Amino acid sequence: MSSPSTPPPTPVVDDEAPDPDADRMLAAARRGSNRAWAALVDRLDPACRDFAHLVLGGHGVDSALLAAYVRAYRARRTAEPPATVFLLHHTWIACGHEIRRHQRRRNPAPGRRPIRDDRTPRLGDDPRGRSLALLRPEERAVWALVERAGLPVATVAAALGVEERVVATVATRVVEHVDTGPPPSPYDGLPTDPRERAVEVEPEPGPEPRPDEEPEAEPEPDEAAVADPDATAVHDTLGDEFGAEEIDPGSLDPEPASPAFWRELGRRLRAESEATPAAPRPKLPEPGDPSPSLTPAKAPPVAMQKRAPRRARRRKPDEIDQLVDEAGRQRPRRRWGAWAIRTLAVVIVAAVFGVAVVGLYRVASNSREPVRGETVADVVRRSMLVLDDAGTWSASVEVTSLGERHPMTVVAANDGSYRVQDSGLGRLTTYDARFAVVMDSVTGLPPRHDTGVAPGAPDVTAPRHGYPQEDLAIAARTLSVVDDERPATDRLNGRDVLTMTAPLTGDIDLTYVVDASSLAPVRITWSVEGATVRELRFADVELGAAAPDYTQDLGDVAATDQGFAQVRLTEIATRTQMQPVTPDYLPDGFTFTGAAVDEAGRVSSIRYARGPQELIVTLRPSPVEAGAVWDDPFDRGDDEATPSELEIDSGPFRGVTALQVSGGRALPSVWGADGEIAFTVAGDLNPDELARVARSLRRS
Repeated sequence: MSSPSTPPPTPVVDDEAPDPDADRMLAAARRGSNRAWAALVDRLDPACRDFAHLVLGGHGVDSALLAAYVRAYRARRTAEPPATVFLLHHTWIACGHEIRRHQRRRNPAPGRRPIRDDRTPRLGDDPRGRSLALLRPEERAVWALVERAGLPVATVAAALGVEERVVATVATRVVEHVDTGPPPSPYDGLPTDPRERAVEVEPEPGPEPRPDEEPEAEPEPDEAAVADPDATAVHDTLGDEFGAEEIDPGSLDPEPASPAFWRELGRRLRAESEATPAAPRPKLPEPGDPSPSLTPAKAPPVAMQKRAPRRARRRKPDEIDQLVDEAGRQRPRRRWGAWAIRTLAVVIVAAVFGVAVVGLYRVASNSREPVRGETVADVVRRSMLVLDDAGTWSASVEVTSLGERHPMTVVAANDGSYRVQDSGLGRLTTYDARFAVVMDSVTGLPPRHDTGVAPGAPDVTAPRHGYPQEDLAIAARTLSVVDDERPATDRLNGRDVLTMTAPLTGDIDLTYVVDASSLAPVRITWSVEGATVRELRFADVELGAAAPDYTQDLGDVAATDQGFAQVRLTEIATRTQMQPVTPDYLPDGFTFTGAAVDEAGRVSSIRYARGPQELIVTLRPSPVEAGAVWDDPFDRGDDEATPSELEIDSGPFRGVTALQVSGGRALPSVWGADGEIAFTVAGDLNPDELARVARSLRRS
């Protein structure tokens, strides 16, 4: 293993051309040269490997790079120089997918066994490595490209897909953290999941060596580990008499690519290049257009038409036919009495059986029985999982509300980041959840630029009201209670769809239409007595879309800091002096996406999501005394909400009478306080799921 102070072989860069030779290789690869692509990957692999090693903390580097290089190979024909930015950008996307995949394995859906593998960052046992291990992956990404690789801020911003000022701000904070080091914490070095924390016992100090005694030589590295570069970093070593296990602290430098890595990459790229290209998708009609008229097919030429078969001539009866007729005439006469008795018995038995079936049907019709096959609740849950599994999805949406039409384009990611452009209002809203930055610009109005926003309500967060993500979340939580009906099959604009309807409020009905094969959204309609009051028509839905730039240029607008910073779960206690709470129960498909704290207000906010649906759990000092009523902390806007009482019968808030708002357009939420600590649970769940989550809160 190389020394931590030795930098990787990264090419020297400047502001105009990071690597001209790599750009020429990329240009040749765009023209179809696989040899140029192989040379490009071989040239930039050390820089990409060092970047992925720091972002992932030394875990899963090879798998992330394999996915990155294959993904970049698919997009090589549309790639734009510089090549360094192009390949680093795909490496950054692959690292994000690797982190989310690990989080899903650690926090699976209910009923699935979690996989508890140790992913503690191992970047060396020196002060710099320990300081970097405490940073979040995106902070290590900025440090790796700005400080370690020496790339310009503009190049780093393009590679990460963020604004330059964000990179500069994060780089300043990270450099200060690495140089000075964070304050000591009792949670330093512990796994992210508290259930994985092992009790460490300090070994007793041995006798000090005498001045004339030479220190013992360090043991040689394991030959098997050196021979197999793909072997895991965790290995058993000879400890004391109790057989203690020592964990390799790793290094700031990654291991070079092994021959097995290059063989696997070659196999994947060969399969990618030899794959049969998919047929282009047929052009779908625009939302609202009538189905294309079907023209009758022309008749084939006369020479190609199949002639009707000749009519068979009636042949005269021959000797065989005469013999058969004669045998029929010579059969003995049937006994009609016995046959009538048997027929009457069969009729009586059938009548008795029919009466029994009718009686059972009447009994069953008076009781509620489960629906065979998938219910509306099952289909809408699967529709949200389709968007969640895509990682990033995009669509063109035509929103009609109160007679006004607004064409929108939306791109949304699992972590909550989105980019929504409303062409009708001239509005562009971007939210980068990785750096907690919101930018909102409307033609003719002052723009909004907030940093340090919270992951969700009740604190200041990204706008969501009226956007397609909110409509999808409202449809999901409204239809999740319909577990006794099946979706209706239908055809819309020439394709098979599934239609699901449920009451949103006492006056408004909500209808959600999805594609029958992909379960992607097609239409959401709000209606009152059959008249449409709001409708969203989705077109060009792309699952797994490329992540865009979740920022925009607002000029010299000063940013407003809302006070929240992205942290790990293990950092919440030291930053807020309150042990965080997490739910033991989560609806199927919800996974952890991130946490943030406001140290000044001692507020922690934890986010879970299932596609457009999100669930936010917050903790803060109690604003009221014990037994007093805490007013609704959520901004409801024009939505009416009448809370009901919810008794918390278990967990740290046992005995607290919380308040709950569920149903309709208001954000489903629960809030309560015991006089010292206050909690909130808010998200796109039905009333039963929301109450169950609130009652399952436990100390982490």
